[in-house]
Amino acid sequence: QRLAQRLADRRRAIPAGGVAPRLERVRLGQAPRAEARRLVVVGAEVNGVPYVSYADLSQREEVATLLGEAFLRVNKAVTEPLQLKRFVSLPKEFDPDDGEITRTRKLRRKVVQERYADVIAALYDGSKEIRVSAQVTYETGETGKVDRTLPIREV
Repeated sequence: QRLAQRLADRRRAIPAGGVAPRLERVRLGQAPRAEARRLVVVGAEVNGVPYVSYADLSQREEVATLLGEAFLRVNKAVTEPLQLKRFVSLPKEFDPDDGEITRTRKLRRKVVQERYADVIAALYDGSKEIRVSAQVTYETGETGKVDRTLPIREV
């Protein structure tokens, strides 16, 4: 019964492109978002990439190269239909205060799919860049907005 429910949930989560959100836990670690952040920050520190903030760091060419290499390693471990083809490095981390993840760091797929629908569509339609406007909640409780044009990179 539980397995049937989980499979039904997975089928409902399949986006219009037809690929299930399977890579979320494959090869980048048990907590992929934490692993991606660690990859970006630690990789930058190890490679001597200077940065002021995560927003700045996430858009550096050196970081895009590190991410691309990690995605190539993931691609070697999965079949062709599940391989990553393109990616966008967002200028902000998903945050519980912004409603994108839970306090236990689980992705709120519906929120992310709605909030980043244009980004997801651009990954599939061949766009070279995408304009992203995202709300940010600071530790003080104040809110702000990140507004940037981001390159869409090939893996």
